[in-house]
Amino acid sequence: MHVLRGRQEIAKALETSTWKVSELFKTVPGMQHTQPDSQLLSKLLKQAGLQAVPVGSDKEAMLLKELSKQLHFVEHISAVDTTNVEPLVRVGGGSDQFFDKHKLLQARNKRPDPSATDWSPTQLAQQKSGDFYVLREGLRRE
Repeated sequence: MHVLRGRQEIAKALETSTWKVSELFKTVPGMQHTQPDSQLLSKLLKQAGLQAVPVGSDKEAMLLKELSKQLHFVEHISAVDTTNVEPLVRVGGGSDQFFDKHKLLQARNKRPDPSATDWSPTQLAQQKSGDFYVLREGLRRE
């Protein structure tokens, strides 16, 4: 592994591409490729809460073509050998904030502070009825 030292080496490395996204859309010999059909498209549209398209329509053909491209792309990504690669737990924070599984499990198993959960929100209300707030006004329309 080559370590980049200085801005010039970093700039030179960034100028030279080592791969292109368009390469992930090319067919690789021997790679299984899932071909979506009308039934799969209909199921995905329904799950997404989108309107169904007529079977055999131009719109269906276009959607099937795009879905095929996306599946092909995902299959390329899935074919990457991830042996000995630690799974990413989360993305966020600054570049110096990384969380490992052990810390995540510790946070999940930590008992909540009783004083933080031992209060009733209705205690703050000026008027209440049982466990409910009493509101004397509704939303104002202007």
